[in-house]
Order: sequence, then structure tokens, then C-alpha cells
Amino acid sequence: GLGVARSKEEVGGPTPMEALVQGGLLDKPIFAFHLGRCSLEDGCLGGELVLGGVEAEHYSGDFTFMNLVRDDSWAIQLDAVTVGGRPLRSSSAELEGAAPGGGVAVVDSGVPLLMGPEEDVTRLARMVGAASVNGLYVVRCDKELPSLVFSAGGRDFSFNAEDLRVLRRGDWCVLGVQSLGFQADGWVLGLVFMRKYYVQFDWGARRIGIAESKQAHA
Repeated sequence: GLGVARSKEEVGGPTPMEALVQGGLLDKPIFAFHLGRCSLEDGCLGGELVLGGVEAEHYSGDFTFMNLVRDDSWAIQLDAVTVGGRPLRSSSAELEGAAPGGGVAVVDSGVPLLMGPEEDVTRLARMVGAASVNGLYVVRCDKELPSLVFSAGGRDFSFNAEDLRVLRRGDWCVLGVQSLGFQADGWVLGLVFMRKYYVQFDWGARRIGIAESKQAHA
């Protein structure tokens, strides 16, 4: 994919972004994703990858920028993760060199859901009253759910019940949250995150910028 790594030693050769930047093919060393919204009735709309900048019509408000805390992935430091205003984490392994807080999160367009450490996801499921079925978490579709909030860069990125329900089967809905396993020490914010928030990946400055997607209101 369009990796953040630069050196040939890290990846065994230039990444696609490195090749594009070195070839002078981009206006700016940035790429961004705009993903269509999903609904339980109609499924998911398509999306767009923009190379060399961002598309103003795809987002509203200002970007919140966060520096990367890893050299090999689009990882940012979380200030907190809360469910209905209550902290999700009691304790967690922090990435070496990162500030303490809610842990580390990698923003990854190759992952469909919000994925976290087993302990965190199990606690989240208990807090929202979800049941585990074949590695996924389900709730009755008419159940009220507290908001799941990832705080980073001094900003809250909130997901309500509509955002979290990704698939309907009769009276039951699958939540867009899954466990990464017991060895995981942070979250992966996949397409569920990127459908609500417009993300620019600033390869040149080694940072991520997040704004609200205009389709979040659609």
C-alpha cells in the first residue's frame, strides 16, 4: 500500500509514495481517502483516493493534525477511549516513546472495522450489552447504544449507534468492532472510522490530519 516508510532498508525498496514524490509526480506529498457512507438497508457507497492533496468538497471544518509515533505505520497517540463517557482502558501497554493515555491507534484503510486489544473490546462489548458470535459482536438493532469516542490531538472522534451498526440480520445487528487478540497493544481504526472522518496522510510531514467527512451528515 501507500506506506509511511521511506528508507529502502525498511521496506526492501521505495514505497509507492516515495517513488511518486521522488519522481515529482505529486503537488504535495499527501494522499487522502474519501469513503462513501454505509446504511443497513443499502450497503456501502464507493470512495475515492486522492494523490497529491485533499478535495475540499469531501470534508467540513478544520483538520486536526497528529504526528506519527511509529516509523513503519500510520500510528498516532490516543488521549483516551471512552464509552458513554466512561474510560474504556484500565491499563494497557504503551508504545515505547509515546505519551501515556489511551494507547496507540493505526489508521488503516485495509481494515474494515474498528479493531482493538482483546481486553478492551471485551470490556466495550460488556458496556454496550453486545454478545460475541463467531468473533463478531452483535446487538438487537433497536437497542440504544452509548457513544464510542476516540480522543486524539485534543479532539473527540465520536461514533454513535448508527455509525457502529454495520450489518443487519433480522432483528440483530453486527457492530463494527472486533478484537485484535490478546497480544495487541493498540487499536486499528479501519473503514468504519474513515467513512465518518476524512483522513489525509501527510507523508512529507509524517503526520495524519482528520476532519469530518461531509457525507457524515448525509
